[in-house]
Amino acid sequence: MEGGVTKDEIQITLEKKWRRNSCLSLVIAFFLIFGGLIVAAVIAHRSSDAGDENTGIGDLARIEQQIADSIGNIASNKTDDTPKTSPKKSSAPSAIDNSVNEEAEKEKLLNFFVELANKDDKDETWIGSIARWTKSSVSVGVGEGTVSDRQSMCINTYIDDFNSVSSNVKLFRDDTVDLGIPNIKIYYQDQATFAARSSGTSPYGYEEGGFNDDLSFKRAAVFLSDIIATLDESVECQVIRHEITHGIGFWGHSDIYFESIMSLPKTTYSFNTADKKVIEMLYNTGIPLGAKEAEVRSFFSANPF
Repeated sequence: MEGGVTKDEIQITLEKKWRRNSCLSLVIAFFLIFGGLIVAAVIAHRSSDAGDENTGIGDLARIEQQIADSIGNIASNKTDDTPKTSPKKSSAPSAIDNSVNEEAEKEKLLNFFVELANKDDKDETWIGSIARWTKSSVSVGVGEGTVSDRQSMCINTYIDDFNSVSSNVKLFRDDTVDLGIPNIKIYYQDQATFAARSSGTSPYGYEEGGFNDDLSFKRAAVFLSDIIATLDESVECQVIRHEITHGIGFWGHSDIYFESIMSLPKTTYSFNTADKKVIEMLYNTGIPLGAKEAEVRSFFSANPF
């Protein structure tokens, strides 16, 4: 066909384009479609001018079919360069992941222990040494004032909870006041008496300790204001348990574990997992009395907990 594009030329052009790198396939397809439409329009126009309308339509149909077949071949033979994303699969943590998590949790717990047992955020004169009860039996009782039934129950529950964790030292209830008994003595005072005694240390309670030369406990005194009776029962019990915990060797406070009884006041008053663990660390591991922070960290590095 003079002045136009023959079918053989289109076929040659398509075969050449088909051999190009597959990454250009989409661009090739676009130009083939665009070029095919132009060629088809030219052929249709020339066929119409020559009076051979049927021939123009036939040529157009054949050309469109060739274009479609060529595009199909390109699509079937091209290489998809688009990065494939594999479906995400959930898998159990590896042994390395578990080990890293375990070490991080141990470090967190050790920091918690140090903040409680080696530091006193309310007494900068405290020497920061480990102290604890070494007697096998330590009495806890009310030495002054009269506690309510629910306060008494809270004290008894504390004793049971401590004994469930400590192996070598056990607490027991004894309200006798003769001869320095009980060892951990609770003073339940009216608000005015408590305020005068505490000098603003705390609105609800505080603790004082006495020690032997080796820093084992000789006595502990827990002072409570009767204003705690106006608090919600769970908060009241939290105050009592918190102060008694100071009396077993934990002077400091910590927010590392917010749910800890040694964190901010809260309505949950039972020992959480971290509280139980630090009691074990203080009473069941043989950590030396008088150990300061560096010695504590060294001890638990050599004696994993």
